[in-house]
Amino acid sequence: MASYRLQDPERGILGPVSFATVCDLLRTAVAGADIRISRDSGPFMPVANLAEVATAVGAGQPLTPVRYGNLETEGVLAVLAELARERDSALLVVEDGPIRKDVYIVDGRIVFSTSNVPAERLGQYLILKGILSPEDLQVALESMHTDGNRLAETLVRLGLVDSEEIAGALHDQLVGRLIELACWRKGSFELFRGAYAGDDDSAAVTVMELARHLIDELPEEYVLPGLRTMLPLVPVVQAQHLLEPLSLNDIESAVVVAMNANVTGTELLKSAERDAEVRRRTLALLYVLTQTGIVAWFESR
Repeated sequence: MASYRLQDPERGILGPVSFATVCDLLRTAVAGADIRISRDSGPFMPVANLAEVATAVGAGQPLTPVRYGNLETEGVLAVLAELARERDSALLVVEDGPIRKDVYIVDGRIVFSTSNVPAERLGQYLILKGILSPEDLQVALESMHTDGNRLAETLVRLGLVDSEEIAGALHDQLVGRLIELACWRKGSFELFRGAYAGDDDSAAVTVMELARHLIDELPEEYVLPGLRTMLPLVPVVQAQHLLEPLSLNDIESAVVVAMNANVTGTELLKSAERDAEVRRRTLALLYVLTQTGIVAWFESR
């Protein structure tokens, strides 16, 4: 895993620290404006000269986005699914007003994400989940310098959280952040290639795993507007092999079977109108399969 050092004219040298920590320090202005940075014991340089950090914190924009988009017309799930199909590596920067979240993709897998919202830091997440107390978090923060300012490693070393709990929490936090991003209806995104995400992919999430969560959780009021114009058409499965990783339940499998019978989306919903959860799940399934490119819509034959 890559490590970084910060050189501040007022505070001296801080580190080594992790990628997530250096981004937090720069975004929250804990580090000064004249900060210089080093990666893996290399020479110190301006933040704008280190592509992955500069892009993540918006310092100098040394990378040129290869794609722009508006979330009102193209959702995060569709972008991630395209990168997964191409087994691409990139940085997806998503913004809505002052809120910015960065998603790092390596070989089509989502390996890391950062947020400029202080309440979304790992320590606060662990407290929210009841894994850690505020008092224990403070103890860990005061001892982080021993572990290169890596909170996760400090918590394990102090015996406050075991390594399996940390690994699970990092994975769950990433999944939760991705679910939230997949539900953003406004904002914009930029896609960068050439950004560096570090070497740790232990919390990685696949797009199909994210899709499974979305089928289980997306509310009807979110997915219906995006499907309304398609419902009179016939949904047809285009990539049957991609259904297996979704582990469809009986309700969802029945919907997929119906797709092979020249049934319109409107007819699928009509058959589910007596059960609110079946209707919600049908809509969520249609939406997710459409966004991931598994299903395409055609005129009734």
